[in-house]
Amino acid sequence: KGEVKPGSRSRVVIGVCNDLVAGFAADAVVGMLHVPTAEIVPAPLGSDAAAEHLDGVVTGDKERREPLHLLNLPKLLQSIRQRVVTR
Repeated sequence: KGEVKPGSRSRVVIGVCNDLVAGFAADAVVGMLHVPTAEIVPAPLGSDAAAEHLDGVVTGDKERREPLHLLNLPKLLQSIRQRVVTR
């Protein structure tokens, strides 16, 4: 559970926030995007745990049909740290 054999396209993204450092495994990275601030809309209000860690959403367009969800990295890392400390 939770273990995946890395492939040739697998990548690790390192996130740093204050004294917290975390690595996020990805099956593949398609590319990097520059997103103008004006294209970012507030994250939808929701009751699921994932929604509380979103900073915003970039809606899909002709080139990118699926919306992009922008993580609030400081909040996500703090939440992970709290779960680990309370165990």
